[in-house]
Amino acid sequence: MQTIESNGAACLLDDYVSLEYILLGDLRALLEAPLDAGNARWLVAVVEALLDILPRQFALQDRGGSLADLVERCPGWSDQVDQLRIEREAVYTRLRVMRARLNQDGPRARANVAQLVEVLRSELRDWMVTLVAHHRHERQLVQNAFHVEVGAAH
Repeated sequence: MQTIESNGAACLLDDYVSLEYILLGDLRALLEAPLDAGNARWLVAVVEALLDILPRQFALQDRGGSLADLVERCPGWSDQVDQLRIEREAVYTRLRVMRARLNQDGPRARANVAQLVEVLRSELRDWMVTLVAHHRHERQLVQNAFHVEVGAAH
């Protein structure tokens, strides 16, 4: 039986997942829209928001989410979970590097944010594909472990 604390964490995790979904939709729309200074600023804001929520989401997944549950129920899957965490950190680091390029210091760099965004468009699109693939990998791992666990019980 889940405790009130774990129910609260599960609800918060659901909120982060929903927010991530919305932000990815916003990012996709901004990348497809004609580029102007306003869209460039919004794109930077969306990237900042993703960088804010992703570590929180990942921490909740590790503490009480599907990954923590998987390792608790199936300790033999810990190597695959560790590999997934490494993959997740690489995805996050890529986004941080792109944000650093967007937030370069100096008035000239800030004035040219639209040009930087244009350069980063394909990288951001690739990053989104990688994040979605990571989430798919995570779901597949959890599903595979569940099937093995359920199959072993029969």
